[in-house]
Amino acid sequence: MTSLQQNWYRKLLLSYFPIFLITITLIVFLSFIMFNKASREEAAKANGISTRFIMEDLDRSIHAIEMNVLNEVEASSLYSSYLFRTPSSDQNLMYSLVKRLRVLQTDSDLIDQSICTVIRINQC
Repeated sequence: MTSLQQNWYRKLLLSYFPIFLITITLIVFLSFIMFNKASREEAAKANGISTRFIMEDLDRSIHAIEMNVLNEVEASSLYSSYLFRTPSSDQNLMYSLVKRLRVLQTDSDLIDQSICTVIRINQC
């Protein structure tokens, strides 16, 4: 009788073995899907954080450039002389003004890079 019970036990195990394999396969497959979804969500969060950081950094840089330009216009009388000049004004005023604007351009890398970008776009 023991051999009959062992035989019955093996048949029972073999009959449930495919269900066991399918269940394990489904669990592994579903875990990969959940891991992939979690990875995508984390990548989206990281992209949002880096984009926000870049936007804030660019905003700070633009604000600093604006303040530099306003301070330069306020401190130098060349700009008001240029704006309220007569048509027969001296050309030295124009050259001095251009020299001051070039100094502002070279002081800020962002201005210089944006000028290069505009030139490249216009050349295309």
